[in-house]
Amino acid sequence: MELRGSTFHPPTLDLLDEFDVVPRMIEVGPEGADLAVPRPRDRTGRDLRSRSLLAGDTNHPYRVQCEQWKLMRVARSAIAQVARRRHPLRP
Repeated sequence: MELRGSTFHPPTLDLLDEFDVVPRMIEVGPEGADLAVPRPRDRTGRDLRSRSLLAGDTNHPYRVQCEQWKLMRVARSAIAQVARRRHPLRP
């Protein structure tokens, strides 16, 4: 299987919060909201990709560019840590 995804959007980032992997994803890949050139603008010239447009609707008002295979490496250890906290008797 080939992992090809690379852009994660606000709803997915919110779901990944449970495993505390978003900060690590940002470390291994730049935020997608800051990569698009030229930036789309409305008639007044306001940047349509501005973080402020989603700020009240999500904990992550941006996209993160991170190759899926990198996320899988980060997530594997994070999920194992969550499992150990929930079931501390398991080795």
